[in-house]
Amino acid sequence: MVVAQLFSYEHFPDVMSLFFNSSQLVLVVAACIVTLEVAAIPFLLRMQLSPAARYVSMVAGWLVALFWLIVSLGAAATWGTYDNAGFLGDTVTLLGGWWAVFFSLGLVVLAVWASWGMWPGSRPSKR
Repeated sequence: MVVAQLFSYEHFPDVMSLFFNSSQLVLVVAACIVTLEVAAIPFLLRMQLSPAARYVSMVAGWLVALFWLIVSLGAAATWGTYDNAGFLGDTVTLLGGWWAVFFSLGLVVLAVWASWGMWPGSRPSKR
């Protein structure tokens, strides 16, 4: 998702303006969500990091999944179907609606599952 969002980042605030009214808030949210998505990558790729950095990366993944769940749920409850779900920025326009809520819920489940399976404080088994 972050690659597609960064590919057309100059249009990403326009996509976020579908969900938020304030132009200043749109810019902050667009920057924060992309930054959190990039920050989640090291945990998901099991990169060698300090335990603190692994926790930060894991929490970034949780925040991204929760952000998209809240935004897609609010948009679907308000409008039903809308022009762009925003998952892939402006690169690929995905029609929003209740499917986006279920996709976001799947992201939350996958974030929890990844955290459970790759908990930062656990030691890898020696084989």
